[in-house]
Amino acid sequence: MDSGDETPGSGPRREGNIQNVRPIPGENHPERWPNFTGSCGSSRGRSSNVAHHFRCCSGPKVQCSGNCVRKLMDFYELCGQNANNSRALVIKGEWAGCKGTGKKMLRRRLMKMHGAILKTAGLLAASLFLITVSCKEQANKEASRSMVIVFASGDASIVRNGESIPAKVGTVVKENDVIKTTQGTIDLQSRDGSAVRVREMTTLSVSSLMGTKGETRIEMKQGQILANVKKASSDQEFNVVTPTAIAGVRGTTFEVQVFEGFDDNRVSNSSVRVLDGKVAMKPRIVALENVSQEDIEKSPKLKKLAELQNKEIVLDDASRGSMDPELEKKVALLNNAAAENGDSTQALKIAEEQADDLSNTAGEDKALIKEEAEVTVKDRMESATLTAATPEMLEKLEAGSNQEAANEIAEVRKKQQEQILAQIEEEAESQKLESEEEIRKHYQALEKIVLKNGEVIRGATVAQTGNILVIHTADGVRRVSKSEIASQNFL
Repeated sequence: MDSGDETPGSGPRREGNIQNVRPIPGENHPERWPNFTGSCGSSRGRSSNVAHHFRCCSGPKVQCSGNCVRKLMDFYELCGQNANNSRALVIKGEWAGCKGTGKKMLRRRLMKMHGAILKTAGLLAASLFLITVSCKEQANKEASRSMVIVFASGDASIVRNGESIPAKVGTVVKENDVIKTTQGTIDLQSRDGSAVRVREMTTLSVSSLMGTKGETRIEMKQGQILANVKKASSDQEFNVVTPTAIAGVRGTTFEVQVFEGFDDNRVSNSSVRVLDGKVAMKPRIVALENVSQEDIEKSPKLKKLAELQNKEIVLDDASRGSMDPELEKKVALLNNAAAENGDSTQALKIAEEQADDLSNTAGEDKALIKEEAEVTVKDRMESATLTAATPEMLEKLEAGSNQEAANEIAEVRKKQQEQILAQIEEEAESQKLESEEEIRKHYQALEKIVLKNGEVIRGATVAQTGNILVIHTADGVRRVSKSEIASQNFL
């Protein structure tokens, strides 16, 4: 395009009312651009090309390279107000120019506009990328702060915001949920592979799941759990809290039991048994949980309680930890009083009053007891079925594809159970126990199991995987489904 020559067919410029232009988005038909055509020259073809280059979006704007960047008045001004010396031109719809004195001005303005568009597009792309990454990170963070039920049997429920919902495969357990089982069990699993089996007659709450300090905290009121914990990093914590103790897990398979007993005050006693790995166990003083270190340092009595709470033992493979019974009773009563009062000031006052007695009872090394614990074949086999879902299965459950994922998990569990049951039966048969007395002596137990069809089985339950029991009798080893059992008692 020559700077001083008119394009053939351009004709004299006609003034048009730019303010009234209402272009149709994305169209390239000159007949729909009457005012635009009038403003840029008489040639429909030329004006059509201009319309093609500056595609329109909603309202009186033009769009360049996919971004709405100019009002039509701005485009009109690009070539100057002088109709005799300036005219908007296009070469094959790919480059706009100006007739006469406006050409250089237009080129500069278009290049500047194009650079701004690229910059804006780059910023937009970067923003979209960051938003996408942020959304994924947030989704992953939320996923990490939940556990999913991957197995459920019998009577079990989740209490959320005061409402009870049935525990079933695919239910996402969140912070502050309360889990209750009676004649049922459930398995929970997180994305990192950690798993918790909540056994029968258990009540616990999930007070924190990968919270601000990276802590997962399960508070047990009563019952039993079996857990297999896998920590992704050293700054993550997995704590199981009972009414009297805290078990800090360092990556392990372990069991926690809480039983109500002692006396009419129904105070609890707690124990931790480690199958493999390490667990740090220490007393729990509820009154100190919301007190700053600064306030503790100001009170000699509270310092004594803090020292007691910091006494810990590290349990390793095949070991059991518990508290001194006399100390645990006093700790339980103190914690009950703190929970009942609610008022932290009153709770601290009670704690200070009992600090000396608790400290004297604990002595130097009396607070906690560590002893060896037997890890049976049943324990090993049960822990082997604790984790059944892959991260992909958990994603499906969390996304709502419950049935598909549940079927996959059930198939994995079925294969695991069959392998484990075969191994258990083989090991039990190798013992060659041919009488009830030999069975009682070997397993330290003998049971009478009455089936719903009236059949009576006498022997010892070697292991249980899911709903299947392996029972060693004088006649050999057999499997029995829990659904077949009418009653089961120790002899």
